[in-house]
Amino acid sequence: MFAIPARHPALSIVVHVLREGKATRLSALEKKLESEARPAREPLWPMTTKEGELVSLSVREREILLHMAEGKSAPAIARELLIAPVTVRNHIQAILRKLDVHSKLEAVVFAFQHSLV
Repeated sequence: MFAIPARHPALSIVVHVLREGKATRLSALEKKLESEARPAREPLWPMTTKEGELVSLSVREREILLHMAEGKSAPAIARELLIAPVTVRNHIQAILRKLDVHSKLEAVVFAFQHSLV
């Protein structure tokens, strides 16, 4: 992941670089960094609450996740769904929490890997 600066800080872009498969030869430092960067466990799906109930995405959360997978921003999603941008951000936060991921990109990748979109 790296940032591309812009004249105005709000216009800066963060680029996530994903690669498929493992590199054939990694240096000791690369192996150490890779092992530290990965979470101790993969997100579990379906997840359960403390009471043992399944955690699932609501219809609106799945709809917003689909729009995220199409590359739309939160304001664009809000305009299309005729809801407030704050509501979209709240749904995105709920999606991230439920999927146990830390970014919108991770949520989209997780959704594709688990056929949620």
